[in-house]
Amino acid sequence: LLPEGAADEDTDNAEKVSTFCMHPSGQELVLATPQGLLRHFSCRVKESVTDAEKREAQALVAAARTGAGGDSSSSNNSKAPAWEFVRAIKAHTMPVLTMAYDSTGTLVATGSADRSVKVWDVSRGYCTHSFKGHTDVVQLVQFHIPASFYSGGGSGGGGGGGGGNLQLYSTSHDYTLKIYDLNDSSCVCTFKEHLSVATALATASASGDEYLLASV
Repeated sequence: LLPEGAADEDTDNAEKVSTFCMHPSGQELVLATPQGLLRHFSCRVKESVTDAEKREAQALVAAARTGAGGDSSSSNNSKAPAWEFVRAIKAHTMPVLTMAYDSTGTLVATGSADRSVKVWDVSRGYCTHSFKGHTDVVQLVQFHIPASFYSGGGSGGGGGGGGGNLQLYSTSHDYTLKIYDLNDSSCVCTFKEHLSVATALATASASGDEYLLASV
């Protein structure tokens, strides 16, 4: 992560990035640093592109493929999306190792080497949930939204109106997998079946709010 105005080659002043996640719309980005800091960026995307700009972009692509066209970096950069820094959040006391947006783009979950799991309303800049239960480094965080979450009037903060509650999974180097209910701000289940850290999760709907969870 380079400071504003720095050249691409200016790696001495670059800030290290430990992990990142992209908003479902592709127009927001949250980066994490080894110091436990979150940096939120927003992307301004042009609503319309002129025919001349399309032709110039096609020419740049063709030149890149053939190795011709000389130095087109200045022209290319002028057409790049403009990323704006929004805010910084001090999230954890140790490096953030894993991050995930929920599918609505409302919340961001973070897992850290400080063994804690937190949930953030990044657009407002505050923590909505904090979970401490793992006894080792957090490996993975991932959201799960039940089918009834939307129909029941649930919101990004964790359900409502009788709908299903927004859930969050986390895995750790303590070999456990935890499930949190964000509506109740509680850990509802801890699985201890693995003999090493679970590095990936996947869900498949069964019926209604029933689903299968696979951990690897």
